[in-house]
Amino acid sequence: MIMRTVIGLSFLLLINCTNEFNPVGAGPEVRLGNEFTVTPGTVISISGEQLTVHFVTVSEDSRCPTDVRCVWSGNAKVGIRIVKSGLTEQAIELNTHLQPQEDDYLSYHIRLIERLIPSPCRMASLIYRTTNQRCWLSIPHNA
Repeated sequence: MIMRTVIGLSFLLLINCTNEFNPVGAGPEVRLGNEFTVTPGTVISISGEQLTVHFVTVSEDSRCPTDVRCVWSGNAKVGIRIVKSGLTEQAIELNTHLQPQEDDYLSYHIRLIERLIPSPCRMASLIYRTTNQRCWLSIPHNA
């Protein structure tokens, strides 16, 4: 009974370790300072920097639907995780219309440079999924 428990706990620990975010070199590579597009779940490596960016989720989206007139344009918030190999990972939230739209990690400056698309739509015929969304980021060194 004890052996089964130990094996079961070891298996759960192994599964948990493989789900950690440490994918240096795991995704497409972009050059430092270049603009790039990401979709939720995408992992991007920054060439020559051992830096990895993961677009985790769209955690909020109160933007005005494209087929509606609104008093305020609304805001979308994207969750990003960034890590340099061997160092502490940092979770960052960036906004499309509110602050912050940019943040720093070590000597890097992460900037949301274009709106999150597509915008929400009220029409019943259009299926709106956050997995279809994408945003543009830029990560140069801090000046």
